[in-house]
Amino acid sequence: MSKKRSTPKQRRAVATAAPPPNRVRRGRGCSIAAVALLIALLAGAALGTPWLLSVLANGADTSALTPGAAHDLLIEQQQPALAQLASYGWVNQEEGVAHIPIDRAITLLANSELPVGALAAVPQETATAGADGVPADVNFTDDILPIFLDRCSECHGDTDPEEGLVLTSYKDVMLGSWYGAVIKPGDPADSYLVEMVETGQMPKKGDDLTPEQINTIVAWIEAGAPEFGSGAETDAEATAVTPETVSFANDVLPIFLDRCSECHGEDEPEEGLVLLTYKDV
Repeated sequence: MSKKRSTPKQRRAVATAAPPPNRVRRGRGCSIAAVALLIALLAGAALGTPWLLSVLANGADTSALTPGAAHDLLIEQQQPALAQLASYGWVNQEEGVAHIPIDRAITLLANSELPVGALAAVPQETATAGADGVPADVNFTDDILPIFLDRCSECHGDTDPEEGLVLTSYKDVMLGSWYGAVIKPGDPADSYLVEMVETGQMPKKGDDLTPEQINTIVAWIEAGAPEFGSGAETDAEATAVTPETVSFANDVLPIFLDRCSECHGEDEPEEGLVLLTYKDV
């Protein structure tokens, strides 16, 4: 049986319907490359790479943007942020580390509204108030005078005081004895009175002062030997040293000590009335 020969028209139709194998492979390779490029661009955009985003938005020529150029571009874009950070300390760009001095860091933290900042800003005096039995806001009228009246006034009262030292009023305490001042405000180590009570030389009668009483006197002198507490409601005219001024410690208390303390002292005062301190009165 003889084979039929195909006509030229039939051969052209077969050639059109089935392209050569190598042409098909080239077409698939181009498609895979395009998909890979698209995936790379999308991944770069998702990661936030600045130069890739710029390429997608502006259609820039990516052939001129080498990896080194991309790094330089990133550094350039971050310069404003780096400059702001540098105002608080310094930046090591090679290591990617910011250094902030500890004192500057503490200041920034204290000025913030964080609770730890508020805690760091608490004055030391408030945090240690009451240490070693010392009252907070120690002052002469509330804390020192009661000690002097109880333990020192027998020898250093208004009547014939030993060595001319009167310890029953703030003014007399600050005047000192015949030999000079007995306290130096702000410097208890150089205050004669502190030396006398710490060594037990004073008071001469009775027991020595307790450690709490001595600590209170020392703290008072360290604080500058104030007459009143910081919360006392006194105005400038009431505390000014003028002939017209009348103060409790300097003018009224000596009268109470001389004429009233026998019945209105600290031990079983009549009707519960104590006339030895401003607070009790």
